[in-house]
Amino acid sequence: MPVVILVHGVGLRGAEMLPLRCRLRKSGYRTRQFHYSTRRVSLEQNATYLQKILEAEETDIIHFVGHSLGGLLIYKLFQDYPQQRRGKIVTLGTPHNGSSIAYRLSRKYWGKFLLGRSIMTGLFNTISPPPNRDVGIIAGSLDIGTGWLLRVPHPNDSLISVEETRADGVHQHIVLPVSHTGLLVAPSVGNQICTFLKTGHFLQ
Repeated sequence: MPVVILVHGVGLRGAEMLPLRCRLRKSGYRTRQFHYSTRRVSLEQNATYLQKILEAEETDIIHFVGHSLGGLLIYKLFQDYPQQRRGKIVTLGTPHNGSSIAYRLSRKYWGKFLLGRSIMTGLFNTISPPPNRDVGIIAGSLDIGTGWLLRVPHPNDSLISVEETRADGVHQHIVLPVSHTGLLVAPSVGNQICTFLKTGHFLQ
């Protein structure tokens, strides 16, 4: 049975991805949540931890779903350990082109501390989607107010702008009317993920 590895974003622990895990299980996938520290551990170290978990998986197909920073961690895994098994990748609100909020915070000492080591290494090192791999990007366009307050370019999902989610060479990119957190729980997002994992294309 194919397994889907879910990778959470900044400051989260994975429990918030439970609705998505349930939807994936109903679609016939076995799921596994990867937990990691975003503040104390670098992206490179977290990629190594993830690789060790993958080595214990006994399946021919491993898919990945990453939310926000989790998408960059998946790319780092493929960059450092390119010999991965077959499977597809879906990112949710991942800032492939950097995050305007994070860049502003990184100029301050306290901002660097708040962002943590994983974000700092992910922001200032080029991490591209792996070649020869089906990658799908889902962006949100519902600003619940924080995007306006934090001066995130429109349209945005309250934290990440749609433009920041685009990645060179990835043509499977869709925008849904959900917030950054809503990307984890909206049924429409879950349906699109399941469709992409099965077909390599999103529903239009």
